[in-house]
Amino acid sequence: MNTVNCECGVEILNLDEDGRVLVGGEALAFRRTTDHVVCSNCGRQHRVVDLRRQAGLDDDAPPEEFVIGSEEDFAMKALKDLGT
Repeated sequence: MNTVNCECGVEILNLDEDGRVLVGGEALAFRRTTDHVVCSNCGRQHRVVDLRRQAGLDDDAPPEEFVIGSEEDFAMKALKDLGT
């Protein structure tokens, strides 16, 4: 199992050997660039594909900024991804 920490040091994600996200005892395959995890400590939003890359998985994930800082940044990124 791979554990990924936020920049603030809090554990935010556990991945099984197949790269699936472990949530509440379930292994979920989050892979879209729109799947995000929010740190419960500092509120930073992280794309799951970036966290998978940080854990050494998904080398073919599209390159993006690792942390999307504010809700406004997140909204602007989402609009950009939609092509608007």
